[in-house]
Amino acid sequence: MPKVPSSYLEARRSEVMDAAIRCTVRNGLHQTTMQDICEEAGLSSGAPYRYFDNKDEILRAIIERGTQRVQDVLGGMIEAAPDAVSALDVLTEFEAAAFHESDFEDLVRLDIESWPEILRHRDLGDALRERLAFQRAVLADMLQNVPIASADHEPYDPDALANLLIAFILGLRFLSVLDSEGVDSDAVFSIFKRVLADQAGLTSGKNEGSLPGEAEVPESQETEEGPPP
Repeated sequence: MPKVPSSYLEARRSEVMDAAIRCTVRNGLHQTTMQDICEEAGLSSGAPYRYFDNKDEILRAIIERGTQRVQDVLGGMIEAAPDAVSALDVLTEFEAAAFHESDFEDLVRLDIESWPEILRHRDLGDALRERLAFQRAVLADMLQNVPIASADHEPYDPDALANLLIAFILGLRFLSVLDSEGVDSDAVFSIFKRVLADQAGLTSGKNEGSLPGEAEVPESQETEEGPPP
C-alpha cells in the first residue's frame, strides 16, 4: 500500500480544524460534537479520528497552527525591517490588517468560546502561552531598541511594555467584535501609531530630555537678562 503524502494528511487535518472553527462559532464549543465536525467537513463518520482523538486535540492543533502563522509571518516581516522603529511600524500594520481578514471575526469568537476551556486544561493553556511567549519576546526585543522613555526620562521596562501592547491588541480584538458599530479599529491603530511616533521622536530628537510642550531654548537666550533700559 503506497504511503500517504504528508501534504495530504496536513490538508485533511486543516479541513477538520476549519470545520471545527465554523461549528464552534455557530453552535458553541460545548454544543459542537465530533459528528457535527464530520458533517461540516464533508467527511464520513469517524474520519476525523484518523487525525485527532477528541475536540481538545483539535483545539490544541488550531492554537498551534495560529502560533506557527504568527512566527512565520511576523518574524519574517520584523527581520526584514531596517531598524527597530520601522519594525514596530510593521508590527502595527500587521496587527491592524488582521482586523480586516475574512476569518477575523470567526477567530475572535473561537477565542471567546475556547478560553474557558483553555484555562481548565493545562496542555491547552501551555499551547496558548507558547504563542504569547513568542509575541512577548519579539516585542520586548524590539522595544528595547526603540527610543521610548517615560516622563521622568527613565526607559520603560520592555517586558512590561510588551505585555501592555499584547493586552491592547487582545482587548481591541474582543471589543471590535462585541461592538463592531462602535469601534473603528483603523482609527484606534492610527492614534496608537501617532502616540508611538511622538514618543519615539520625543526621546530620539535633538532635545532628548524635553517633555511635550517644552520648547528648546536657543543658547543665545540662556544668559541672564540685564535690567530694562
